[in-house]
Amino acid sequence: LRADEDIKQIIEALLFSSSDPISLEKMKDVVSTSYPIRTKEIQKCIDQLSSEYRTQKRAFQIDEIAGGFVLRTLPHMRPFVEKLLSDRR
Repeated sequence: LRADEDIKQIIEALLFSSSDPISLEKMKDVVSTSYPIRTKEIQKCIDQLSSEYRTQKRAFQIDEIAGGFVLRTLPHMRPFVEKLLSDRR
């Protein structure tokens, strides 16, 4: 069970750190440096994280785009982020 939580944290860190979509294969390569894992299990962890974000009513979600996964702000939160970014310019 502890390994599952560690793996989910690693996947979350990867998604948080990248603005580009990350493929399941790339996540598997990174996670496999510490935990032997199959691509199917990476997908399961992503599904679990997505479910947790919805249940916890987080301001972000995991989207599947361009053959990979990316962490993005929920659509109804984007105006606030756009305001922040425009104020910085």
